[in-house]
Amino acid sequence: MFRWTTFGLAIESRVHEYVPNRRLGWHGYAPGTQPSFYHSWYREPRGAMCHVVMDEVGIGKDAAGLRQSDEALMHRGNDRTDQPKAG
Repeated sequence: MFRWTTFGLAIESRVHEYVPNRRLGWHGYAPGTQPSFYHSWYREPRGAMCHVVMDEVGIGKDAAGLRQSDEALMHRGNDRTDQPKAG
């Protein structure tokens, strides 16, 4: 299990799948609750760099409430840039 914070919320997560240099997936949830989100990162090698595609799915009343209150919030929060970064 690992803990992190996003959008000001404390999250606990457990890795569900791991394929070295290709894919990482984990469940996320508020401490003490059932998993309500699933996150996946897909890595696509591109020479000395890589392209990462992120996917996130939410279920339950909290996910539905977030969509109703601000449907684009997750997109805005997760869209960093489409420009490659060195290092």
